[in-house]
Amino acid sequence: MGNPAKPSLPSLSPFQQWLGTDYIPTDSEVDQVKEFLETHLIRRELLASQITEAKMVIDSLKEGRRCLQNAIDAHWAIVHPARRVPKDVWQKIFIHCLPTTHLPIMSATEMPLVLTQVCTLWRDIALSSPMLWSSLHITIPQGDDHRSHWAVTTATLQAVDGWLCRALGEKLSVSLHWPQDLVNDYGTQDEFPIAILQYSDAIRSLELNLPSDVLDGVLNEASSFSCLEEIIVRIPAIEGRSHVRGVRIARANIWKVPTLRKVVLDSVDAEIFDFPFAWAELEEIGVSGDEGVQASFLGHEEAFSLALASAMLEKLRIQLTSTTRLPTFSGPDRLLARQMSDGPSLFGGSTQVYLRHLTILDISDVFANPRIDNLSFIETLQLPALETLKYRLVELSPRTPYTDIHPLLTFLLAQRHPVRIKEWIVEATSMSRETFSNCLALMPQLRKLWIRDGRELGSNALRTSAFWLPEQVEREICPDDHMFDAFLHLGDDASTEDSSTGSAYLDNGGVQFICPLLEKLRIDRALFTLDGIRDFVQLRLVMGMPSQRAAPLRDIQISLLYPRPSSDQVVDHENHQHDYGPGRLEIELCELGLRAKVTFASAPPTFPANGGNVWEYVNTRPTDGLTIDDSGFGGRSVGW
Repeated sequence: MGNPAKPSLPSLSPFQQWLGTDYIPTDSEVDQVKEFLETHLIRRELLASQITEAKMVIDSLKEGRRCLQNAIDAHWAIVHPARRVPKDVWQKIFIHCLPTTHLPIMSATEMPLVLTQVCTLWRDIALSSPMLWSSLHITIPQGDDHRSHWAVTTATLQAVDGWLCRALGEKLSVSLHWPQDLVNDYGTQDEFPIAILQYSDAIRSLELNLPSDVLDGVLNEASSFSCLEEIIVRIPAIEGRSHVRGVRIARANIWKVPTLRKVVLDSVDAEIFDFPFAWAELEEIGVSGDEGVQASFLGHEEAFSLALASAMLEKLRIQLTSTTRLPTFSGPDRLLARQMSDGPSLFGGSTQVYLRHLTILDISDVFANPRIDNLSFIETLQLPALETLKYRLVELSPRTPYTDIHPLLTFLLAQRHPVRIKEWIVEATSMSRETFSNCLALMPQLRKLWIRDGRELGSNALRTSAFWLPEQVEREICPDDHMFDAFLHLGDDASTEDSSTGSAYLDNGGVQFICPLLEKLRIDRALFTLDGIRDFVQLRLVMGMPSQRAAPLRDIQISLLYPRPSSDQVVDHENHQHDYGPGRLEIELCELGLRAKVTFASAPPTFPANGGNVWEYVNTRPTDGLTIDDSGFGGRSVGW
């Protein structure tokens, strides 16, 4: 195993006693040292030469191994299982890689175009797979001047045609978007609608975000939309274009397509009952818009008429107003709609709407005005299949006294079947904390809860002390440690279910847990203490142990309305504290197995004259962690 170790130079030296000392040799001694080193210097050069030769041998061996490995890899590639994967399997894999939250876009770094840049095999399979090209979102381009605008328009039109023509034989889903800053189209406004109309026979889903004057040319060409099932229309307010937002589109032929099942109207200023829908066949209806579009809001009786006419609804999105706004009805549904909204005999009596198929309800509610409405719309609904509820009570609506029962609570109590709501998104300003607690107790199947707070940060509405004021608690949910008590029911009664209300609890040694199946919790604005969050999570984890009849909490996302305390700050390796990134509590929750996100207001506190602690809030809305799809009915899906 090689040469035996030779004695080191210091051990052979006749000058051993001088090594490592401050001794100053004489001239004769200097000559003796040099003479002694001469042999060893020659030996050192010999060793260096041998090392160089050895390196050359090693490099040669490495190069030989590399060449051999390349040859082996090339041969293994021939027999690699991927080469024997059938084309149809690759096609299914590629299809599962398509985006799920939006339609594909024309980008070389996104699916499916990115598949054409991997290898020849994948490119050929992708280009010969019609389903990969059956969906497309088109953003209308714009140039700096007339020439560049037409150039980019022509190039994009060619790309659109090349994309859609590959989907031969498939039903298409197409979205066309007009950018908000596209004011001057240099005469190209009809180019993209015309390009889409060439494929109208194959379009199954059509989403149009276009100015009203551009929409007219598309919607009136409906005779060829033979398989259209879904249509979404959004009319943006574009500066410099017509401010008429769809007043005349209800007369378009496209609404008469017999296969139509889904209709979403966003910011369309046309009365919903003027559209000649086959109401009994619709499975999804969405009506929304801003305050400037009056027709985007329905009265309670109009909403009742819509629901009663649409017995097959599975999804409904609606905005209510307290103003009586009976439309001028036309078409074959005029008599039915008018009868539905006349007098108290139908709406004000005991009649309710039974929508057996409705699974998703997104409602912007208002208090019923006793002088106008006989009953709140939501109180008339019987929804045995409801699983997802998005609820917002408009704060500025005419209020009944807060001592009266809340319309959502009335709805839950009135259900003649078990409540199966699994997902609840509720605005923080929609109800008091007490009402919130009572609603929770009536949702035994709840798995996902999101308490939203969409108010602008820094506004007077979100300037608060370190605790909620009593008048706030009477009107808002006001998340704090006391709100966590809503998930507990303390009492001597050991019963686990109240058949009269449909409420359910999980009893555990005298403590009854509300919503035992809760898995995901998101709260946008809160005043929880860190210990309160920690205790709540640990309690829910204990509930989720195998010995219990509950699901463990898996995701929690909370924004706190105060700066991060020093107790939550993390000290890095340089012993510096920082106020960014995950804090101690978030790290602790993640170590417990949760997907957790806890954020704080980042502005330092200021102290007003009255001595209270008031913060100017910055945007602390979480953007990491649990992703919640809040796109509404106009998006590809509803829910989280």
